[in-house]
Amino acid sequence: MNWKIVRLELAQCRGSSRASASKAYLLRVPLDADGRIDAEAIASNPARATVARFWASEPDMHGRVERENGHWRLRWLDKAGQLARIPAVPLRLNERVSIEGPGGNEAFSVASINDSGRQILERP
Repeated sequence: MNWKIVRLELAQCRGSSRASASKAYLLRVPLDADGRIDAEAIASNPARATVARFWASEPDMHGRVERENGHWRLRWLDKAGQLARIPAVPLRLNERVSIEGPGGNEAFSVASINDSGRQILERP
């Protein structure tokens, strides 16, 4: 399986003068040849599909990446009921992806894609 670590950083958009690495997500997900998250690989090992959210102004959040009605849900472990959603689109370097959270939609850019290696997104 082709598990990767995908870093998403806040992209420059209207209302924001520049992109920001201080707002980022790290996704550990399997990607297929087109760059889409592989639902079958996640189904065979769902605990491995993780997400970490790093905001400079807020505590870090950790959770799971789950399939839901044609998109991907980011379910936070410590925030019952609080979710974020990411569309089922290819994740390619420097391309944008919209993440829908409690405060609305925000545009993020795929800043890096690396081999996943060990379980680096698990909380101690």
